[in-house]
Amino acid sequence: MPTSTFFNLKDEKRNKIIEVVKKEFERVPLSKISIKRIVEGSYIARGSFYQYFTSKEDLIECILRQEYIRVRSVILNLLEKNNGNIFDMSYEYLEHVVENEKSKTSYYLHIAQYLKENTILLFDTIDIEDLKKNLDISILNFQSDYDLRIMLKIIAITLQMTKMDILNNNISKEDGIKRFKREIMILKKGMMKEER
Repeated sequence: MPTSTFFNLKDEKRNKIIEVVKKEFERVPLSKISIKRIVEGSYIARGSFYQYFTSKEDLIECILRQEYIRVRSVILNLLEKNNGNIFDMSYEYLEHVVENEKSKTSYYLHIAQYLKENTILLFDTIDIEDLKKNLDISILNFQSDYDLRIMLKIIAITLQMTKMDILNNNISKEDGIKRFKREIMILKKGMMKEER
């Protein structure tokens, strides 16, 4: 977590540092970011950097925390838009991220790689109780929060794999979305209550 000194900076200076950090994240994988480049690009002294962040990991956590907040907001908004239907939300989320992340492919691929290496999944950023408040659980066939977590994990892994394939140009956006919808359809058959 950044220090209070970082949060007490003027918005302009704080935003400049974050902008430079994001450019560095786009340039190289997170494990290889250069404090030197961030310091030079932000026009701050190296000592000032360590007054703002305790370590490189602290810096990475700060940016990821911002991403978590952004992703959480998008997911909850899309759930609301789709009347709590997790499957419809997932389709729309994939289209949203592919469209919005296309312009900063390297940045998002490096973040995705970091999350994968640290086994952090999409829905891990959202408290299960918050998620349940926004889900239409009446359509789902699960017995416990554990079942719900398994379903969310499967959706998150499928989303992540498809997103990575599209952003890495291993598959076209259209084919990726088509494949994702087929995979989710299989999941839906097991997770949705049968209509009577």
